[in-house]
Amino acid sequence: MDHRLVQPVPLWMQLLTEGFIPISGNSVLLCGAGIIFLSLQQMAVTLNPLLVIGLFFSLAASVAVILAFSYIVGCVAFYAPVAGEEIFTSAMGLFGSLKTFPLGGLAVGTQVFLCTILPVGLAAWYPAAVLLGQPPGNLGSFILPTTAVLLSLVASRMFKKGLQHYAKSGSIRYSDRGHRR
Repeated sequence: MDHRLVQPVPLWMQLLTEGFIPISGNSVLLCGAGIIFLSLQQMAVTLNPLLVIGLFFSLAASVAVILAFSYIVGCVAFYAPVAGEEIFTSAMGLFGSLKTFPLGGLAVGTQVFLCTILPVGLAAWYPAAVLLGQPPGNLGSFILPTTAVLLSLVASRMFKKGLQHYAKSGSIRYSDRGHRR
């Protein structure tokens, strides 16, 4: 937020326009919807209301997991801004690079790790398996919503604590020892 407050553009305008790409961002959404539709046809899975509801529920829960995880990792920036940015970039890069891999052939311990501690498996692999009626062996069918709720609670708590710390101490980034000077 401190980056936005020093910009010569009103805050509301920045929040409405930064990262908002309704035209160019639709290509990924449309391609994804097409791939889902074609794959369901190839697998002879009938598209019924329960499957559509499950798809949207899984999508919402996966988004909650990714957002909560990003807030948890991003809270490091309240205490160490420069290191926090580097850690955040690397941690969120794991979602971009690992979420597309099928994890079914990995050891059960690795699957559990990638669906709990580092929840990249909950972004695509796990919800797809559950929707297709093939929930992964040792992972319960409610791990996605449970993890989404737990990570959201942890993220909320950590963000509040970090914000309190930031309110008291400010950011070293803009002091004489910070890297922005």
